[in-house]
Amino acid sequence: MDNIDEIIDQYTYADETNRPWIIGFSGGKDSTVMLQLVWKAISQIKELTGIVKRDIYVICNDTMVENPVITEYVYRVLKKIEQAAVEQDIPIKVIKTIPRLEDSFWVNLIGRGYPAPNNAFRWCTERLKIKPTSRFLVEQLDEFGEAIILIGTRTSESAQRAKSMKKHAIKGKRLTKRPTQPNTFMNMDSTPTEKGYRGMRYILLIDEEHVIFKEKKYQDILEKILREIRSKGVSVIMLSQGIDEFNQSNFDFSSMCEMSFLLDIKDKTNTKAINKFLGLSDKDGIKAARSLEKIQKGQAISNIKEFTKGELFELKQFYAG
Repeated sequence: MDNIDEIIDQYTYADETNRPWIIGFSGGKDSTVMLQLVWKAISQIKELTGIVKRDIYVICNDTMVENPVITEYVYRVLKKIEQAAVEQDIPIKVIKTIPRLEDSFWVNLIGRGYPAPNNAFRWCTERLKIKPTSRFLVEQLDEFGEAIILIGTRTSESAQRAKSMKKHAIKGKRLTKRPTQPNTFMNMDSTPTEKGYRGMRYILLIDEEHVIFKEKKYQDILEKILREIRSKGVSVIMLSQGIDEFNQSNFDFSSMCEMSFLLDIKDKTNTKAINKFLGLSDKDGIKAARSLEKIQKGQAISNIKEFTKGELFELKQFYAG
């Protein structure tokens, strides 16, 4: 069975659900071949059955700092894909993602003073590429529970790539669990929902974080946890007495904090660290500093969108019996 026949079988017979297919597209040769194979398979299915009902999303992430010539080329290709899909009546939709303002390259490099990305501190990958794509995947999973991701890759690209492909392949199976995206690793449909909020499966809480930061070997373990365990559907909560220790020379742990809450911390006068930790502008940072000067027990400031930046709000304790 060749590649196109396998795609036809998987799309039509092997999987009877309506789980959407998501193709990661960069405009390079590998992702282009992947899209071309799927397109040919879907065209043959339409000719044979007249029905192609499963949605296929071609998702392309723009980091906003790519070479303008490359960006223009990729956008031109995406437009042609959209036009061809409409003309041929094929359920292929193009989705373009970009990083949020607070995650963008120049906001972090100039605004927050991050160093240029390097092998030891690759903060750009998480913020510019992974987060924007993950947000779209989560939206699809909220509707369908699961999704199938198709990625074009070659063993001949490099020895490391070949090793990675071999590691994740399962003999006799076409699909494997996605190791870097928690919501494609598990089916979130079965988790409880109350008042529109979906519950979390697992939570890892690490208290006295400042003790861990004192030892390099423990920092390495924590970094590995943050990079890998979260991709298995685990939410990590880190508790510490202050925030300055989050910014280590070898790894900036604050860059991995999606949601941050500051209570009556010991270093509440460290405006620079606070602004970086919460992703605040200078204006909001002044407001945060004033809030922390008068903070009381049971109050906090945060970077989550439900609260005004830099302003205090009340915390409430609760538990589920």
